[in-house]
Amino acid sequence: VMLEKYEDFYYKNNSGELANRIGDWWDITDLDYKNRGLYPVMIDILKYWATMGLDGFRCDVASFLPKDFWIEARESIAKINSDFIWIAESVHTSAVKSMRDSGLGALSDSEVFEAFDITYDYDIHHDYLGYFKGENSLQKYLDSIMLQESIYPANYVKLRALENHDQPRIASLIRDYDKLLNYTAFNSFLKGATMIYAGQEARADHHPDLFNVDKVDWSKLDESKEISEIISKIALLKKNDEIFVNGAFKINKMFVDGLVHVEYENKEKTVHGLFNLGGVNGYQKLGVPELDEELFTNILTGEQVQIFQGNMPIYPRPVIIEILIE
Repeated sequence: VMLEKYEDFYYKNNSGELANRIGDWWDITDLDYKNRGLYPVMIDILKYWATMGLDGFRCDVASFLPKDFWIEARESIAKINSDFIWIAESVHTSAVKSMRDSGLGALSDSEVFEAFDITYDYDIHHDYLGYFKGENSLQKYLDSIMLQESIYPANYVKLRALENHDQPRIASLIRDYDKLLNYTAFNSFLKGATMIYAGQEARADHHPDLFNVDKVDWSKLDESKEISEIISKIALLKKNDEIFVNGAFKINKMFVDGLVHVEYENKEKTVHGLFNLGGVNGYQKLGVPELDEELFTNILTGEQVQIFQGNMPIYPRPVIIEILIE
């Protein structure tokens, strides 16, 4: 019906045939957003679904559409629901560069944030996956996370994910269970929102086919219950404490390569997450030398951990503690 009524809204190649701008996307035909008459038609479709009670949109490859369209769409939907959530599947930086080099245009994450509440973490995904491939260090990935703190709006929200429909299953990259628990806790504890891909909590390691029936393997769900528990506990912790919204976020120096120390701080307290991504041993400096032989509760397990002269032993599994500032 759309094609019959609005043929001019569709992208065509040099031969006048319906096509898409990305050659290997064989299963789609692009809309041509150079035609401004397309805007109200697409926005009316979005408004229809918003009036049906949806609370948000996740927009596929949002970086490839014009910024002014997204801004106009957001303003229109806000009149229906001012609390509507906009999630953008923003793209890898290499894809932005490639599209711009081809003269097709693409939005950086900074531009996407002008219209969206949350963007994918693809801007640093190459460093995340590169660490598993041995192409870069863990520190390079951590530095990329901290770079986001200075290049995006102060209220930016990233969608942190270990895996998704286009990327490898984390259980296929990490076979060690304790390491997997640490990566799960680390990802959930990072500043931003967390996305869980169906089957991740059951250690599914097969990447599903997107075009055929390919059911998730739930056989290891019961024996992987700690994964769901960690995700739930950290989600509840972040939801109920404003330090994760308004506090200073930082990733501290690794004194032992493979032990990541994430910290949130405000005037009342600090919250520390220690994640043993490398399966290492030793001690981590917490920056509180005045604490000696003091016990703190690991929020994830309820177990006691001890600090010696500002140092905490590195544990096999993730630790999150809260230290009040006196």
